[in-house]
Amino acid sequence: MYTHSYRSFYSYQKRKTGIYYCVVLSPEGEKLFTVSTGLRNKKEAEALMNEWAVKGFPAPRTYRTCGNSDKKNLSAPEHDLLIKFKTMAIEGKLDFQTWADNFIFLLSQSKDKLSKDKVESLINNIADIYEINLTSEENSEDEKKDPLFIDFAQEFMDYEVSPFIQEKKEAGFLEKKITKKAFTSKYYTIKKYMPWFDEHYPNLKLKDLTAEIVNKFFSYIYDTGNLKLTTLKKEQSHFKCILKFAEKKQLIPIISSDLIKYEAKPTKKEILNKEQVKMLFSSPDNFTSLEEYCLHRLAVESACRVGELQGLMLDDLNVVKNISGKDEYWLRVDKAWNNKENRMSTTKTKNSKTVMLSKELYEYLEKLNKSNPYKDKGNAFIFYHKKNPDRPLHYKYITNDMDKMYIKLGLKKKGLTFHSYRHLAVVILNDNKYSDEQIMLLTGHSSSQMVAHYADHLTEAKKVTYRQMNKQIANFIKNPEKNKKRG
Repeated sequence: MYTHSYRSFYSYQKRKTGIYYCVVLSPEGEKLFTVSTGLRNKKEAEALMNEWAVKGFPAPRTYRTCGNSDKKNLSAPEHDLLIKFKTMAIEGKLDFQTWADNFIFLLSQSKDKLSKDKVESLINNIADIYEINLTSEENSEDEKKDPLFIDFAQEFMDYEVSPFIQEKKEAGFLEKKITKKAFTSKYYTIKKYMPWFDEHYPNLKLKDLTAEIVNKFFSYIYDTGNLKLTTLKKEQSHFKCILKFAEKKQLIPIISSDLIKYEAKPTKKEILNKEQVKMLFSSPDNFTSLEEYCLHRLAVESACRVGELQGLMLDDLNVVKNISGKDEYWLRVDKAWNNKENRMSTTKTKNSKTVMLSKELYEYLEKLNKSNPYKDKGNAFIFYHKKNPDRPLHYKYITNDMDKMYIKLGLKKKGLTFHSYRHLAVVILNDNKYSDEQIMLLTGHSSSQMVAHYADHLTEAKKVTYRQMNKQIANFIKNPEKNKKRG
């Protein structure tokens, strides 16, 4: 049992569905109500329930056939009567219809007269508390054809029973393409906010879902202030997958195109200037280790993404004699480490490239490789994990060490990240008049537009060019006749 200073609760997992339920208790230890977490993973469910214990438990769902959420505390006689009827129903001595009719009749004869609607509402709430299934098989079939949105969404996000996943598997997609871990992680945040639908639209049918309701849902998430705009945009795209699947099956009209678009202004990447680059790479002593020096310098010389650098293996380095008989040092880049799924994958563009390295960097890499503890156990990562030979250096280790080093050297500033090295490589080449097509050979970009985006930094070389162009235009305005031939 997980306890909180003001409330306590316990949880259980339903055998049939595998979903974990949270049973909320009063300070006296009495059962108040039960709330479904919608999760089958124990750790995720426990984390969600602990969060509820701190921030407050969501309101319990009313029974799906009940349109009235009125509640009434059971008196002792009513409680005893319910237990009696429940026992008879379980033993098969009383079917539900008879049980319900008798209970409604007896309650209507009590001192506190209740309307039929309120009695039915009470019945549904009681059944929910005591986990009595009031749904006939016929109703269950109807619910499958006309489900509640919350049920449809929870099923879609559950990897084990998701119709989306089943459809992909039937179409020949391997599980490696859409792993359970990645799929579950994708919808983790959305699941945390799904109780909003129970609270504001408790019996919302899938067919009645509108863009207006979904927009209200995301406005609520935005107003919590828990997510950045970029993250909210990503979560909305995940939610759209649910909507588009329902649209494809013609269960709802096209509403995904009418959702509010959350556009966050991207943080502009900063780069180091010429003097800072020279100072930084002047000595490996500026870095915490030779490994870090090689990683950062290689990021500039190869213009590789961090995942591509993590995925480099010992046999990706090669020495080749050129036509003059001199050694040249080449690096093959044909894969990348997927940090989200902790596995090797293709590069972002699914292309490979071969990059030439400086002799100085190659010699540093050779020195690093000689100290690699896994070099004699077959092909190993160049930037290896200290405890697990099957994984490269962890991404957080790379970024954390970079932050510490930049602070120490006085280089730390907003917008300066490991990916800035890739921008730096493009800017250096662009300033030295290399064409977009030539730059794309090194970066692996699939379009000149992306090269232009990466090269969009105001460097000293560009300032000189701007000055020259401005002077040319100004001279033309002052003396158009003299400059006519140049125009």
